[in-house]
Amino acid sequence: MQPYTGIIELDDKEIRWETTFDQSIKFKCTNCGYCCTSSNVELSDEELLKIKDSGEEGFSEDFLTDEGQASKRIKGSDKEPCLFLGDSKLCNVYEHRPSVCRLYPFKIVPVSENLVKIDVTKSCKSILKKHFAEENEVDFGNLVAEFLKHSFSKNRIYKAQLLHETVKDFLDKEAAVDECLAVIVAEVKLMNHFEQIWDLLDSFEKTRLQHKATLRRSNVQEYIKESMNNYKSATPDIKPNYEPEFFRGSHNRPYQSIDLSTNKVYYFSIGENEVHFSNEKKSYPISSISRKTLSGEAANFLSEYVQTLWKRQITRQKIEQKVHDSMGKIPSFTIQLQEAKKKFMLFSFFMDAISHHKGHGEITLSDAQESVLPFDLIFLNMR
Repeated sequence: MQPYTGIIELDDKEIRWETTFDQSIKFKCTNCGYCCTSSNVELSDEELLKIKDSGEEGFSEDFLTDEGQASKRIKGSDKEPCLFLGDSKLCNVYEHRPSVCRLYPFKIVPVSENLVKIDVTKSCKSILKKHFAEENEVDFGNLVAEFLKHSFSKNRIYKAQLLHETVKDFLDKEAAVDECLAVIVAEVKLMNHFEQIWDLLDSFEKTRLQHKATLRRSNVQEYIKESMNNYKSATPDIKPNYEPEFFRGSHNRPYQSIDLSTNKVYYFSIGENEVHFSNEKKSYPISSISRKTLSGEAANFLSEYVQTLWKRQITRQKIEQKVHDSMGKIPSFTIQLQEAKKKFMLFSFFMDAISHHKGHGEITLSDAQESVLPFDLIFLNMR
């Protein structure tokens, strides 16, 4: 992989930046409008004043950030399309749009005072469908500089590198984890149901009870062999339909996706007993959502997606934070497996529900991609 790299000067200090993705990604916005329906648009005081000065009123509301900090956002942007999204899918305050919008679909991840990584989310049609330009249209150096100058970053502690130094002796070695990931990614291509990934990851997780030592090149093949033997020898427990109890009490907002064939955004929400697609005013009992088989195209796409998820810098930092919080008692790869299992069951339901709603006999490539659009932000902000 050949990432984009560069150096910016800020406050008489050189800061190096690099992307977590290859230079084959040359971003080009398709003006689909999806990002204007899926973002919690936080506002700085300066941004709020600029929009007010343009003649707009009554567009902001107070809220608490995930860190418990009082802040402001565009009213309703956590639940509904941005109120500045025009009928032509263009922003009505484009020249004064907040930095959240300017950065999308990229995520700036400070590593230290001298190094910044740039992740990208697949919750963007251009990135998801690989609608790239011939030449890169993004100035990543400017993105980094804008982020670091922003009031949101003033209190940011550049601790990722220090955190890594603190926990590195407890971490499974990167080369060994990559070998495990390669086996998992290859197996996803062979799955009839994506729900099988639960049993696959569960087998890797439980095998760690017998392999307590840090994973490294010298012991990883034995660990992989035992994990795969346990997975292959077990009887798959794929229930034909979902049980409402699995989702109870965990969802309080609609999810947004976009019909890739019509470019229309649609919403769905999960209630206590049903899933509701609001655009077409259709609801289905959760118990009626069957677990569908994967098409070959969908399975290939999902194997690539799983690899992308686990390679993100922000995922790595959050895993290392959990290792630190557990005082090194839980191996880093085990934490990664646990987090992925919880998220992937919800993702499986997204695919099955969307496929059911569209009347498909199997999960198609578009069903999988339309499920990634809302899910990728969930995983990107994994806790």
